[in-house]
Amino acid sequence: MDLTTEGISRYKNFIINLLLLAIFGFAAFKLYSFTQDKVLSLLEKKQTEEKKNELLTNILGMEKKLIAYKNFLNKKDITTLLSTIGSIARDNKVNILSIKPLQEESFTAYLRKFPFELEVETDSYHNLGSFIASLESHPDLYVMELLDVASLRQGSEKAFFKLKANLRVVTFLYRG
Repeated sequence: MDLTTEGISRYKNFIINLLLLAIFGFAAFKLYSFTQDKVLSLLEKKQTEEKKNELLTNILGMEKKLIAYKNFLNKKDITTLLSTIGSIARDNKVNILSIKPLQEESFTAYLRKFPFELEVETDSYHNLGSFIASLESHPDLYVMELLDVASLRQGSEKAFFKLKANLRVVTFLYRG
């Protein structure tokens, strides 16, 4: 390469083009890396927003389930529940001798467990079974925890027999 004035002027355009190419290449690299960083941060934001949306969708679904369970569980007071049990007993030819409320328990943050003992009397196992089936299939959600059945004879040799049963029944009330 000729370093004289003639040589420099001859390669002047080449050198300028080379310098401009290097400067623009460096600027393009910086611009690309800056843009790439911005794109990566936007992708991360997008992923976190998608996760948030998924969580919000899950929360909304759980809230709908909670409302459905709340509507499923009874919101009645105790006297209405006992009245319901009385009408179920009448429909199934079962006499309620006594109802003894037991200690109410906290079941979850939204539910309270209300147990009570029933002493009932009826003429047949069929009536007793129908009463229990009607009670457990009622929309107010009654759960049988204990059943103790004994037969009672009344009268002489041609004894008329009755069944006496002690039941522990639990219902769940919405706390709210």
